[in-house]
Amino acid sequence: MDGMSDYSGGPGNSARSRTLIWLLAAILGIVLVATAVVFAFVLADSSDAEPSAASTTTLPPPVTETVTQQAPVPQPIVPTVAEPTVEEPAAPQAAVGTTCDTPGYVGFDASGTELVCQYMGAGGGYKWVNIVPSSGPGELGGPCDPATQATARTSDGRALLCSPGPNGEPGIWMDGP
Repeated sequence: MDGMSDYSGGPGNSARSRTLIWLLAAILGIVLVATAVVFAFVLADSSDAEPSAASTTTLPPPVTETVTQQAPVPQPIVPTVAEPTVEEPAAPQAAVGTTCDTPGYVGFDASGTELVCQYMGAGGGYKWVNIVPSSGPGELGGPCDPATQATARTSDGRALLCSPGPNGEPGIWMDGP
């Protein structure tokens, strides 16, 4: 025999063999743990299944009562409470062309037409003038629609004008006129 066929593996082979054995042992351990987990889930699912006939419990028949007569239950007496009313401040009595001392406030003439106290220049002072009828209450800085809401009034009676927003955006209520 020649010396080549008798291979002993050399000094580095035992370390490689040990590493290979540990690697195989680790893989086997992982497989065993995975099998145990799957087995546990299978057992848990089978315990959730319908109970067998041997484990069912029978309940006693329901108890029935016979009610002979009940006394009438008196209905509670609820006092009627009137809704609180929010009173708007009294608008000043006005007449077109007469002087006023509440600039920017809305007033009404004797027929109910809305007027506004407006500054008429150095020679005219403040006078009551006609205004487009308001669309109701508004809030300074709040949104408005210029197409349908030209004027409004604040809760304290100040006149507001709807200023159109840029590029078709909604308008906002501003002090007016």
